[in-house]
Amino acid sequence: MKLFMTVIFFILLITSAYSLSGDSVSGGDFVLQKTWLVTVEHPENVDSVTLKVPVLYTSNVQRSNVTFDHEYTIKNDYYVIIIDHPNTTENITMTAHIKTDYDKWDITQPTLKDDYKTGEPNMTYGDLTSPSRGIIETAKSLESDDVYMTTVAITNWVYNHITYNLSYTDKRLPASEVYKIRQGTCDEYSHLTISMLKTLGIPARFVKGYSFSNKTWEPHAWVEYYNPKYGWLPIDPTFDEYVYLSGEKIAIVSADEQNDEMADSVSAIGHGKFNVALSSEINIKTIKTENRKIRFSIQHNTDTETNNSNIEIKIILENLEDKYYFVPTTLVLPFDVGGYNKNIIVLAPYEKKVIIKRVNVSTLENGNYKIPYHLNMFGYEYSGSFDLINHKSGSQNGNEKESGINGNQLVNDMTRYWWLLLAPVVYFILTVIFRRLNRKQKI
Repeated sequence: MKLFMTVIFFILLITSAYSLSGDSVSGGDFVLQKTWLVTVEHPENVDSVTLKVPVLYTSNVQRSNVTFDHEYTIKNDYYVIIIDHPNTTENITMTAHIKTDYDKWDITQPTLKDDYKTGEPNMTYGDLTSPSRGIIETAKSLESDDVYMTTVAITNWVYNHITYNLSYTDKRLPASEVYKIRQGTCDEYSHLTISMLKTLGIPARFVKGYSFSNKTWEPHAWVEYYNPKYGWLPIDPTFDEYVYLSGEKIAIVSADEQNDEMADSVSAIGHGKFNVALSSEINIKTIKTENRKIRFSIQHNTDTETNNSNIEIKIILENLEDKYYFVPTTLVLPFDVGGYNKNIIVLAPYEKKVIIKRVNVSTLENGNYKIPYHLNMFGYEYSGSFDLINHKSGSQNGNEKESGINGNQLVNDMTRYWWLLLAPVVYFILTVIFRRLNRKQKI
């Protein structure tokens, strides 16, 4: 049963990899509509109500056109709407036409830590980003002279060492606590990343917005770090993305760290007894998306016979342009020989790099295997299998054991014929269809 469930889980993981990746989207056109409901108790005592909303985020990769159904002004980075002599309820709607493109970055030069100067922006710590001793030591162990390699290493570290846990939603844990318990949501991932970056003298800030995931738009947070040559560059430690983020993201506001000033607020002026309350609803509509137009070549090959405890999958990447690429790479193998592996590969202009993924076969008995794999890079998907002839030392003529069932070979055989698991589902669907057809004919 355990072996059977291993195969089932692997198949589900492959299916998940397909469903989550899809086409690699660099950006698109979106319409965000947000409606606020202001509720006023004893409106006869209220002279005016003021709604303050942070000005919608703008950057090199996001542009927007914002309108309100009420008159408004912009003051201190807030949209300000004032309603004189309000009713018991007041509705205010903002409509924003937003265009994003995360492939706009034209990064052609290396950035070194010596390029940073004193007085760079955002170098103060807040309560949520103040580093602990462990954070400082870990960040320093990941540091190199190349800022790209340093920031990629920190992004990878947070992604691989923090477990996503929805029970921490809205808890606002400080980075020091996140480092200790190794759990959290996107807010905790982001605060820990900011803390580690600032520890190394790299300015960073918190970005709050929305991300399209599981067929819906959901609240999300990520990070931007300051590069003295290219300005603020985005990274997302929750999804292990760097600069070339998934284009189905909309940023709303940024700050040193998460705080109450990032939220909408309402206030009132009046006399006597009164009270005002604020609630809101948001709706995001996708008008169109743009697929990535990235020029790099991918090759991969495998060894097919080994006497050792592992084999190597060689992935050859070649950058065909005069700019840096930061390539998210995901490799999925059966759990017994490797499981799920994801990291970010840095490619300099015109660089050709060979990436070696080691596959552990120490648990496999002697014999012939067909091991499936799924490879995803920037949304380019490759699925297949490679043959393995495993000869362990100490065996007789390289043959399998004469008695007993080879458990790993069973897993291999079941994985090869995974499609048989769909037979009961197909049979059930066909049975339901035929029964309905027969009922209609009788009627």
